[in-house]
Amino acid sequence: MADDQHRRVAPPVPNSVVDLMAQRKTLRTKTLNEYVEDVFLKLWENKEFRRYFVPIWRSQTIEGSFIADELCAAMMVRDFPEAHPLVKSANLDSLQHSLRVVANRYGLGRKERQAIVDNVSDDE
Repeated sequence: MADDQHRRVAPPVPNSVVDLMAQRKTLRTKTLNEYVEDVFLKLWENKEFRRYFVPIWRSQTIEGSFIADELCAAMMVRDFPEAHPLVKSANLDSLQHSLRVVANRYGLGRKERQAIVDNVSDDE
């Protein structure tokens, strides 16, 4: 049995980053989500943009609903001067979806934040 393990040698791993990149199995391309994330991070310092992510209850929303708030944020992303052309040409529904994905990456999803509030309330 011990001899069996010595005969089963794995293929060698690449020695350099160049060699490693050469054997990548998927294409290295950015998706709309990554381009939206770039703009999201630049806009985060803008209080007007950030305020759309604060409400976790419908009664707290700026424009009366989560969808309306997300659409306002999506418009700010699309209108951002330094946005990638893919972002500038995307429809608002796609941008809204990407914003949700990006917000979740940073723990800013409404459901996640509601759960935190609910858990704190349960502990008290």
